[in-house]
Amino acid sequence: MFPFVHLIKDLFIAPQQMSIDSLDTHVSHHVIWPWDLDAFAALNSSRAPTLYDLGRLGMGVHTELIATLRENEA
Repeated sequence: MFPFVHLIKDLFIAPQQMSIDSLDTHVSHHVIWPWDLDAFAALNSSRAPTLYDLGRLGMGVHTELIATLRENEA
């Protein structure tokens, strides 16, 4: 299941932060919720790449990539 709570939080916070250049470093902080863990209290192996993707979405908003893609939509 895609972590909708993480996605909504990231997309709500990202536009409120300063824009960055595409070569700047983007740092995103994520909270690991109990449903992100498996039975052994370790991060679920399928959830880790999903959290990395959420970081990329935040960077897309920060670098104004999302706005540029919407402007040039064919």
